[in-house]
Amino acid sequence: MKYLLVLVGVVAFVWFVLLRPKLKKSPNVETSKRADSKRLQGEMMVECALCGSFVSQNDALQKGEVFYCSQECLQKATKC
Repeated sequence: MKYLLVLVGVVAFVWFVLLRPKLKKSPNVETSKRADSKRLQGEMMVECALCGSFVSQNDALQKGEVFYCSQECLQKATKC
């Protein structure tokens, strides 16, 4: 029993002192933090001039300085 406790103590020491700091400095963690920050920044949202829904500027259709959420809203707006 005494040797089992010593073995558990040695394994815990190796894990917390030697291996754990190396895991924190992993480059994969750093790249995932950068990816998360990019995802959090998001895209610019614009409001559809006809129905008022919000879509990303990349997905919106633009006519002049006005944005539309879909081809349907764009066609309805040009008919009016």
